[in-house]
Amino acid sequence: MAGDYYVILQLDDGPDAGAIVELSDSNNVVSSATRMQVRQADLVVQQVRVLRATPPIEEVDHVFLGEPARFEALVANVGGAVAPDVIVSFYLSENETLFAAGDPRIGQVIAGDFGPGESRWVELPSAVVP
Repeated sequence: MAGDYYVILQLDDGPDAGAIVELSDSNNVVSSATRMQVRQADLVVQQVRVLRATPPIEEVDHVFLGEPARFEALVANVGGAVAPDVIVSFYLSENETLFAAGDPRIGQVIAGDFGPGESRWVELPSAVVP
């Protein structure tokens, strides 16, 4: 979970806590002097485009069943850490809600790593519309 944290160390802990006989157990816990920032990735799709799969490559508002089309998504990592091995899946749906069990997947792209603040177009160059 992203946020600012102290690192805390405890001695003589675990299933046998207190098994070591010490002069004092009151000095067995210490925290770092400063807080440490824990960051995580946060991927967002900023834009989706559907284009003709063949020249002239241009944005379209309709496609034909059984014919190829080109699909693109502008993906961004708005978080503070690298998002490794990002995979982008493209689906067709009758509404704005993904139902992965019923909406047909058009294709998938291995987009690689996205660094903090990085955004780029991820392209599925040609996929047949089911």
